[in-house]
Amino acid sequence: MSNLKNSLAYAINENVFGKPVVIKFINLFIKDQNEESYDLAISALDASNSLCKTYALELGLSESRILATLSDGTVWYDSNKINTYEKYKSKSINENHESRYSIRQAMDSYEGIGWESKFSSTENKFENYYAVRGGDSPNEITYVVRLSFD
Repeated sequence: MSNLKNSLAYAINENVFGKPVVIKFINLFIKDQNEESYDLAISALDASNSLCKTYALELGLSESRILATLSDGTVWYDSNKINTYEKYKSKSINENHESRYSIRQAMDSYEGIGWESKFSSTENKFENYYAVRGGDSPNEITYVVRLSFD
């Protein structure tokens, strides 16, 4: 299990948080909350998700998924859903994820990291989740990005 956790940590840090342009576009969207900045952030996360999928296949796993929330748990990106600005504004990309264990852990912990392994009712299969908070401390949460492998 720790090897999978390390693989998730590597993938999200390398392919999301390790890409300055991805973080730049996410931060722009978080700040501006407009359709243009949303589209840039979505494009950046789509590219990150493609890299994570390739990494998952190299590990012999079948799938990866990226989900991003605002600090209140509103899902604004889910790589397994259709992401549009209208769906984000109506909060219909996915249900609120504030209470999800890995996301809550990332929001509340000093390290800004959360981990869990559970059955996903959305995907109808067992998945492993690794979440990372965007922000310098639990008091400065702006978003959480969660990666899952099955």
